[in-house]
Amino acid sequence: MISLLLPLLLGYVVVGEMFDYEQLRRLTPPDYQEQFSIIVGDLNQSEEETNRRVIVLSKHFHEQDTFRRIILKNAQRLDRMFNDYLEMTKRIKSAKYIGQAILADKTKPAQDQYDEALELDEQYPLEMSVLLDICYSRGFNSTSDLIRQSIRDPLRIQMLSKELEEYANESYKYGWRIAQDLHQKSYSSRKNHLDARQSFVRRYPYAMEVYDLAMAVLSENRPATLVR
Repeated sequence: MISLLLPLLLGYVVVGEMFDYEQLRRLTPPDYQEQFSIIVGDLNQSEEETNRRVIVLSKHFHEQDTFRRIILKNAQRLDRMFNDYLEMTKRIKSAKYIGQAILADKTKPAQDQYDEALELDEQYPLEMSVLLDICYSRGFNSTSDLIRQSIRDPLRIQMLSKELEEYANESYKYGWRIAQDLHQKSYSSRKNHLDARQSFVRRYPYAMEVYDLAMAVLSENRPATLVR
């Protein structure tokens, strides 16, 4: 079932390689593209060494200051993204339980439930974006569809709720470790970093799906509100 989320991540750079070298590539003249590709393609180097080498290369076409600014700005952006992700892992269980309670309350009309879902989305935008992405990947077309199915097919909703519990619990439990290892821990090479990420995918598949979905929202700078 986890593999059903993969289409949601198409077009998104794998989080193990968060640095967007394409922006620097676009600034690199044609005569230096091959050298640039060799530098960026060498996964045996650390990220710091790769960045140093592309800056050295940029001196040949007088863009070193621009490259430095982009690299610094990217590092600052990644800090913000990982901090937002960590905060999300602390709150995702609460968002899940409140959402579950909204669906379980059969005393209110559907419109009232939908309005409460909108309020929940405003309170927990990133958390709800991730949870709803998972719901949509399971065949629910919208929040309104979730509300309708909670009446028509409560067993299906119960099964969904149990699965979301796995995502929320694993993210809550291991999110800090994932963020620390993938962001703050120094690796001898970018390949080692990617290998560490794959190890997390094997050990904590639910938490890593949440991680990827959250980073997809944060990296794309798109609104994290998907209630519709």
